[in-house]
Amino acid sequence: MNTEEPAGFIPPSNFEEGIDRLEKLVELLESGKLTLEETLTHFKEAIFIANWCYRKLQTVEEEIKVLVEKSGKFELENFNTDNQ
Repeated sequence: MNTEEPAGFIPPSNFEEGIDRLEKLVELLESGKLTLEETLTHFKEAIFIANWCYRKLQTVEEEIKVLVEKSGKFELENFNTDNQ
């Protein structure tokens, strides 16, 4: 997977901005009004933002802790999506 930033790319300031930019890029790409080169440029940016958002989600997931009761005591454990 290519993680190199597209030329002139400015990373989103937060996850929500990343999702908003992705939605706008998808609308633009689906409009059919772009040249082939413009489509490729915007597609690369969309892929990079999607990967950026995915990495943010991974980071947050690693930070989430779950409070569990063990032997009458509460302990913090790492959040694991496989246990759901």
